[in-house]
Amino acid sequence: MRTIALRACLFVTAALFLVPIYLLFAISFKTPQQESEQPFAPPLNPELANYSEAWDSRSGTGGATFAQAAFNSFVITVASVVLVVILGALAGYVLGRRTGRLSTWTYIAFLAGIAIPAQLVVLPLYWWLDDLRLASTRIGMVIVYVGILLPFAVFLYTSFVRALPRDFEEASRIDGASELRTFAFVVFPLLRPVTVTVAILTAVGVWNDFFGPLIYLNDTNNFTVSLGLMLLAPDKQALDRARSASAELNSQLRHEHERKDEFLAMLAHELRNPLAPIRNAVQILRLSGADTQ
Repeated sequence: MRTIALRACLFVTAALFLVPIYLLFAISFKTPQQESEQPFAPPLNPELANYSEAWDSRSGTGGATFAQAAFNSFVITVASVVLVVILGALAGYVLGRRTGRLSTWTYIAFLAGIAIPAQLVVLPLYWWLDDLRLASTRIGMVIVYVGILLPFAVFLYTSFVRALPRDFEEASRIDGASELRTFAFVVFPLLRPVTVTVAILTAVGVWNDFFGPLIYLNDTNNFTVSLGLMLLAPDKQALDRARSASAELNSQLRHEHERKDEFLAMLAHELRNPLAPIRNAVQILRLSGADTQ
């Protein structure tokens, strides 16, 4: 009896989670009139044109379609996952097998990277991308995601490597395999569980991210799915306001970048002539003394 009650509770919970998915697919095949009159009823006459219309929705004049936005998200997500997995596995293997002081402090630096919020480094990251001409590009977004997500991947890989026995690696070295070959053909296959975890977390985080593309992608041709969903909003004025807000934010970031460059140029000039302010003050005092006499 207890098992039946537990299964009934699980069935009800699963049904509650499936209701939004059912509504999502049911509404996608309805006309706006059917959606307002019978939102929960199954579609009697499916409207397949809804998908083609949404797929070809464009972000304004000359902007990317939703299909292009999906392609951009796919490219950015795949590239980010591949780089995070490769770099994280290599770094985790080295930090997990070496116990020197340099390895310890490097591991601590990666742990500190986990504690730093991504929103805290928006301004310097944007300046850096703008200097490298990578702002509003897919390559720039990949670099940002790899830098933000790599510390957590290194933490997972390092913890997993430290729990692995060294027997297989020692046998591989006895057979004459190099360090890199040992990692690629012996250690990395053993890291399959943590690799799947890192890949899933990275892919979901990159694909669903809205804040990053809103800040770093001002070009509508490089919009991702999260930004492309705004194209499907029935309120076009809301879409225009969102695009204007993104453009204004990027303009403000560039203005702050220019102010930063002016400050650094002034600071560099003062450092090249550290005694210039003192000389100017002495000259002013001499002139004022001469006028007094």
